[in-house]
Amino acid sequence: MPNKTKTICKFKNPKSFGDFVNALQPFIGRDKPYFLLESTDGKTVVGYACDGYRFAKQVYENKDVSVTEPFSVYLPPLYITTTQQPAPIPCRGELQWTSYLNLDHIAVVNNPVNVWSNVCIEKDEDGAIHLRVESITMEAVQPENPMDFHRIYETLQKPAITSTRLNRSFLADAIDSFQKDPREAIDSVVVEIRGRLDALKISKGKNERYVLPISESKSTYR
Repeated sequence: MPNKTKTICKFKNPKSFGDFVNALQPFIGRDKPYFLLESTDGKTVVGYACDGYRFAKQVYENKDVSVTEPFSVYLPPLYITTTQQPAPIPCRGELQWTSYLNLDHIAVVNNPVNVWSNVCIEKDEDGAIHLRVESITMEAVQPENPMDFHRIYETLQKPAITSTRLNRSFLADAIDSFQKDPREAIDSVVVEIRGRLDALKISKGKNERYVLPISESKSTYR
C-alpha cells in the first residue's frame, strides 16, 4: 500500500517560485549544499542560505502560495532553468537528487493549456519530505546535522551604526570598474561609509570610486 502524503505548502506560480529559489542559489555552500525553507506562522514562507562567507534571507512575497501548516524543510539546489533539455548537474553532499528540475519544461510539456503548474512540498506518513511538480516527485532527504540558520541570522542582527540607500546599478558599476589585481589571492575592494548622506567610498589600491546615496533632495556632485 503506497505511503500517503499531504501537501504542506503549495506554490501556484512556478516562475515566482523559481525567482525565489534562484535568489538563494549563490549563497548555498558546497559543504552544506542545501537551503532552509520554512513557514513558522503558517502564512509567510521564508528561505535561508549560507556558504560560510555570505548569508541570505529571502521572503516569498507573492500571494500565490498556500500553507496548510507550519513547516521547516531543507532542500538541495534546484537548478531551475528555462531551457527545454538541460544537462544534469550532479549535487554532492548530504542532500542529493538524481533528476534535474526544470519548471518551464514541465509546465509546457505536461500542461499545455494552463501554463502555470503547482509546485508542492509534501510530507508522507513517515515524515519524509517530497517536492512535487505535476507528475515529477523528488524526495529531499533531510540532513542529520543541519546548519543552524537561525543562530547565524541572530548573530548578524547587531544594531546598525548608520544606514544609507544606494542605487544598486551605480554601486555595481563602481565595483565592476576596478581591474583585478593578479597579485591578489582574493579580488577585493575597501568600502567606507562616513555618514548617512555622505558619498560611499569604494577603493582598490590607489584607485577610488564614490557613489552618492539616494535622498529626497536628489543631490548630485554638480
